[in-house]
Amino acid sequence: MDDLEFNSAGIVGAGTNVCALANELSSLRRTWNTATTETSGSPFGFAEVEKVFADTQETWSQELGVYVTILEQLCRKLQSSGNIHRDAEQVNLSIVQRH
Repeated sequence: MDDLEFNSAGIVGAGTNVCALANELSSLRRTWNTATTETSGSPFGFAEVEKVFADTQETWSQELGVYVTILEQLCRKLQSSGNIHRDAEQVNLSIVQRH
């Protein structure tokens, strides 16, 4: 069986990438919400279209929010996991060096 190699820095780096994606999606969501709620009056001049548009916007915003939340959780877990493993490696190394 091959040895299992755990790359602490790589895991933390992957977490950082996931954090960046979560931040980008969150920013996109804010930009979209701002751009679509700043219009005056009803879209296209029809009340029916305004309701459908508002419902669609709310659904899209909520859906994107779910992905942002999941990515933020994954980000924290990846970074925490990598840091915990790195700390354990340092403790083990210091024990080995003392003996």
